[in-house]
Order: sequence, then C-alpha cells, then structure tokens
Amino acid sequence: SRIISLLSCLFPLSITGSSSGGGGPTHCIATLQNVPTAATTTTTSSSIGFVTPKHTITTSSNLNSKTCQPKTCLFSVPYTNKSNPFSKILKTYNPTTDFPSSSSSWPYTLQDVKRIDEEDDFNFYTKPKFVKHVDEWAILSLVDFYKQELNFVMKQKRIKGGEDVSLDILDLCSSWVSHLPPTVAMPNKNNDPNNYTNNEKNNDDVIPINRVIGVGMNAEEMETNPQLTSYYIQNLNLQPNMSQFENESFDIIFCSLSVDYLIEPKVVFEELQRVLRKDGVCIMTFSNRYFRKKVIQMWLDCDDAGRMDIVASYFYYSGNDDSWKSIEALDIKLPKTMDTIYEFVRRQDLFKWFATAIFRGTWRTDPIFAVKAVKK
Repeated sequence: SRIISLLSCLFPLSITGSSSGGGGPTHCIATLQNVPTAATTTTTSSSIGFVTPKHTITTSSNLNSKTCQPKTCLFSVPYTNKSNPFSKILKTYNPTTDFPSSSSSWPYTLQDVKRIDEEDDFNFYTKPKFVKHVDEWAILSLVDFYKQELNFVMKQKRIKGGEDVSLDILDLCSSWVSHLPPTVAMPNKNNDPNNYTNNEKNNDDVIPINRVIGVGMNAEEMETNPQLTSYYIQNLNLQPNMSQFENESFDIIFCSLSVDYLIEPKVVFEELQRVLRKDGVCIMTFSNRYFRKKVIQMWLDCDDAGRMDIVASYFYYSGNDDSWKSIEALDIKLPKTMDTIYEFVRRQDLFKWFATAIFRGTWRTDPIFAVKAVKK
C-alpha cells in the first residue's frame, strides 16, 4: 500500500483528466444562449470512400448511387427479455423547461465549437490509433448498455414486424472497435437477411443484425473492425451531410466517445434524425477523457452534467418540437457486483490492468455516460 501511495504521488492523474493528460474544469461555464445561428461552412468537395465487402475503396462525389452490400454472413448478439438493471436515468429532458428557446433557434456560435487545434482532422487521423479511450470497466459498461439497447429496439421491431426481422445499425465516428456485444457469425444464403438456420431462427436468445455500417476517419482502423459489414471514410467536420444513406435507413445509431469532436453538430444531428427510422434510438456515449486539442471549446468549459445538457440540446435544436419521443441522460457505469466483477476478470489481462492502474495513479474507474433519444 505504501508503494501504491508513493506511485500515486508520482503520477497524480485522476479520472477528471483528458486523454491528452489535461485536466478539465469542475463546473459548466457555457450556457444555452438565444443567439443567431452561426454560419455553417460546409465543404462539399471532400470525397467519401465507400468500402465494399471485398475491401476495395472507391470515391465519388455522388454517393446517392452507392448502396450497401452486406457481407456473406450476419451477426447475432445475446438477447434477453430483462430490462437494463444498471443504467441510471439522471435526467429526462423537458423541451419546455430545459431549453430556453424554440427548436428553430440554434443557440451556439462558432466560438462555442472552436478547438485548440484547428488543423485538418484528416492529418490528425492519418495514422491509425489502435487505443482504448476509456478504461476496461467503462468499456464493459458500454458493451452491456449497448446489449440492453439492442434488446429494447429488437423487441419493439418484433412487435411490429414479427420474428423474421433484423436490425440495421449505424456506427457513427467508427474506428477499430464498435463496442457491440460479442457476436456470432450466422449463415446468410443469397443475401437473404431472414435466411437463418432453424436452430438460430427459433432461438429467442439471439438478435439478428442485418448490417453494421461505419462512418469514420481512418480506413485501416475500420478495416480491422470485425463488426462492420461496410464503412465510409468521411470527415463529418468538413462534410456533415450523409447523403449516401436514404431516409429511415437505420433502427439504431451509436456514437461512442466522439460527439465532443463535432464542429457541425446541427447538420450531423439533422442527418441522424433523417436516417433513423420511426421509434428508432440514437445514443451518444462519452466519458471525461478526450483528445484535449481536438474537442470543442464548450466541452472544455463544462463538467459532466453540462456536457449531457449540450448533447441533449443537439437533439432538440437540430429537430423540431415533434422530432423525439424522449431525450434522456444516463449514467451507464456498471456497479461492482459479483456478476459484473466476474465478467470483468474473465475478459481482462489482470497484470496489464494492474500495471495501467499503477501508472495512472488511481484505482478508480472512468465514468461513462449516455444521452439517448427515441424518434417519434
């Protein structure tokens, strides 16, 4: 214990820091303001690379003609009928009281979304970053939360469409891992999403997933991701429109640990609402670790509660009063129980985990939050 205490003094890092090592403030400075919308400077000439299952990259300025071709297999994830017992709803947003202006008035300025490093993001992401942006307990919490949300969406879809349905997922700001639950390949003969083996088709513990499409910055990272059926190389800060996707293309949208880097959130969230199906779910997850030079200014000015309000406001102000059934902020960090600790130990290289904890100077684990919106 004395050695640990000494190392804690030598490495006084805490979970309130960022991925770049900088500390964050403990209160929120930024507040929503009813100010004129900042001019949007969108570069439309930037091309997007679409990767087919054969992993050949093509670029085109007109992506409407491109369609997603799923791989020759589907994925399945564990399916249970249990509701999520661990995530805590911290706030359910009321459009009347929680947002000071109408949804038609965008409250943020260019000053709010400026960054310390304004260099082209493609330069920053040229080299793949095969790193984990939060600790292992936060990742375990994230995977469990996504499993529960897939369960919820699948249950709703089965009520409407019967048993022979599958999910379409958009992984926004994708990289080498999508944080989806462990998956099992399933036969997909003739590209028929309903053509499963009888055993799988009659198994209530399986959710069939038709496709997982990634939109991200680095081809090498997404090429490594085993859970993506296809992906687009796209800089959302230069080209926030996702015209490659038709209206109501996805049942669920995940954006893991990346919403704080968006400098065109209004356009991006408008597009997310457009491509999400009715009753679909859009989830933004984040922690308090980040690349300090690349996050937007108002993210640096806020604590965790303020950041939840920012993301919730993105949903509200990018739509209209009838866009969303609900907007909620949640603490999704798993409690330490016998079951969760067992699952954690089962997945980890414990020696590596202990070494990381000693280097960071703390045994505490990262917080992990989500803002979830359900489309009307």
